[in-house]
Amino acid sequence: MTTTSGRDALETHAPEHASLLARLDAGAWQSVQACNRVDLFDLASQAVALQHGLPTLERPSQLGASPWTKDYVARWRKADDLELEDRATLHLAEQFAFNVASTQADQREAYFAALQGDAVVVAQAIYAADLVPRSRAALDILFGPSDWSQGPQEQAPELAAVIDDVIRRVPALQEIDPVVTELVRLLGARRHACRVCQSVRSYSAMEAGAGDEMFDAVENYDAHDFSDAQKAALAFADGFLASPARFESAVASTLRENFDPGACVELVLDMMRNATNKLAVALGGDAPRVETGYEIYDVKANGEIEYGLTAP
Repeated sequence: MTTTSGRDALETHAPEHASLLARLDAGAWQSVQACNRVDLFDLASQAVALQHGLPTLERPSQLGASPWTKDYVARWRKADDLELEDRATLHLAEQFAFNVASTQADQREAYFAALQGDAVVVAQAIYAADLVPRSRAALDILFGPSDWSQGPQEQAPELAAVIDDVIRRVPALQEIDPVVTELVRLLGARRHACRVCQSVRSYSAMEAGAGDEMFDAVENYDAHDFSDAQKAALAFADGFLASPARFESAVASTLRENFDPGACVELVLDMMRNATNKLAVALGGDAPRVETGYEIYDVKANGEIEYGLTAP
């Protein structure tokens, strides 16, 4: 089936998941509105967009015009009219988007001290500001440019519930073989330095032939004896993790040569799901499940995760 844009491909090949991006977008704005942090999130969202060179989440018209100019966002460090909570949020948001693995304890502590009870909600909104534009851009690079404008936003579930939906519902897409799915997940875990994600391995991938040698080589996939399809998926994942705005066209072309359109859409959604680990890393909630070695897990099609499995 021919698709003409990223949005069209999403709606065609993952119709039951197509609303997730829009719901993350709407849920982010509604969650920050509920805690009176709209302008703060607006500024943080624009700062995130500058980090990876992608469009920012569009501020809903019912929330009024943005008070921030692009020039102001670019020079916020030199501004003398920002509150402590603004600066703490902006530092964390930029770190989240650029290199969450390097988040420092003092950044995290300053953020929690400044945002207090709103810290988790605003961080979840920053996840949406980072991952929704990445995912849209990746789909457009693969399938063609889209109009992602939302129009009037309907009431969305709480953002935490939408993120939980992403975690639980994306595994229902199982066109990609489990080895590729696990290699891509593990690459993201290592790029983001997520300790909990690095402390587990997929039973399904191991059952399909993956093992420690393959897992250990994932960061240097070009130098390992991976298949062309595995290398194509990992190269695309690397581009997604860096910034889809800077994709080399050959990366997308090679992915399309090795995977059909439905699998390409699934890979983008997998990356969005896997990147929920950035929340754990940014907020310091990524303690490993085991201190040495790894635990074997499996994800069912309904999103339920089983831990403590025995290797096949």
